[in-house]
Amino acid sequence: MATTRKRSSEQASPSAKKAKAESNRSNAIAIGDQIPDVTIPDQDGKEVALRDIKGVLVLFSYPKASTPGCTRQTRGFGEHYAEFAKLNATVYGLSADSEKAQTTFKTKLGLPFGLLSDTKYELLGPLGGKKSPKGVIRSHWVFVDGKLVFAEHGVKPDASPVDTLEAVKSRTESEAESESKPVSESESKPGSESMPESDVEPKPESDAEPKPESNGEPKPESNAEPDAEPESEAKPEAKPDSVSDSGSTTEAEAESTGSEPAAI
Repeated sequence: MATTRKRSSEQASPSAKKAKAESNRSNAIAIGDQIPDVTIPDQDGKEVALRDIKGVLVLFSYPKASTPGCTRQTRGFGEHYAEFAKLNATVYGLSADSEKAQTTFKTKLGLPFGLLSDTKYELLGPLGGKKSPKGVIRSHWVFVDGKLVFAEHGVKPDASPVDTLEAVKSRTESEAESESKPVSESESKPGSESMPESDVEPKPESDAEPKPESNGEPKPESNAEPDAEPESEAKPEAKPDSVSDSGSTTEAEAESTGSEPAAI
């Protein structure tokens, strides 16, 4: 009976662990949620405020530093780091190991990125990367401006770097496509914006044409008549000139007739 009980307990333990792991992940942040507002020390003891990191942030977790599977996973991220850098992605490894263990691991692999020491599971817990009662689930996450856009738990060491890189690439490509869409829409907008321009053009024309015609024609006509009258009034003033002109004409006539006005 004791042996039977022992076997039943051994058979029940994996399912119990799986249930606990699923329970932990169910309490984890979801896609679109903000990264927890916590600061985690890296291998050098420098506190890293993850929420302050802008752009693309890649996190991957491993159960224990310097173990075979974790070494393959972490080395893979180091080998693909140049590609992550081209995509302007910040990369951090994450585990519950001490700062000293992370320093040894980083130096051993010559990693170009930092390793975070989350001994209290302040970040691993909310991310769904904590086993119960303790331990780390091999996982990876992608954040953009602090928002979770991609997450996988229980991943394989060799697949983790490749799958994460593909997720970042697809995210970058989708953002490029979304940015190109407004451009095509803006190209169609000028056509729609030309409508208000056509509305604006007739308005000044319709207002400008009637105004000068209605106001301009009567004004010169009404003003021209009174101006003509002063000219008639000015004629008498010009009579003296006409008189002098008449005198000059008589002198010309006299000259033509051969009379001598000077003798007279």
